[in-house]
Amino acid sequence: MAELGINELDIIFDSTYDGMVAVNNDGIVTLFNKAAERITGLRVREVLRQPAVRFIPNIRLHIVLAEGAAEIGQEQHLENTVVITNRVPIRDVQSEVRGAFAIFRGITEMNPLPRTKVQGEGSFNENR
Repeated sequence: MAELGINELDIIFDSTYDGMVAVNNDGIVTLFNKAAERITGLRVREVLRQPAVRFIPNIRLHIVLAEGAAEIGQEQHLENTVVITNRVPIRDVQSEVRGAFAIFRGITEMNPLPRTKVQGEGSFNENR
């Protein structure tokens, strides 16, 4: 896999539609992308290099850090919205937890898969 520079990673993280937050082993925010700004209403300059628990309700990354276990498909209530989030520990090559990462999307932004009628069947099936 080719190595990417810091600027390239920033562009990738800020191009995604999903909010992303990463914290280091002390729970300090090290990544807060543009989608996270849009979804939470917070600004990167407010939260970067600050404890995540101070700004983001129910962030639970401190729990992921402590337990070293992922939390997948969890509902999280923010002040003005509800999101579905995946939270995972960040591990080094020795499997030591070095941080935690969350990716999330507002529930209202999630559209159900379109339903189509399968030829010859009387019921509807979801597209795959």
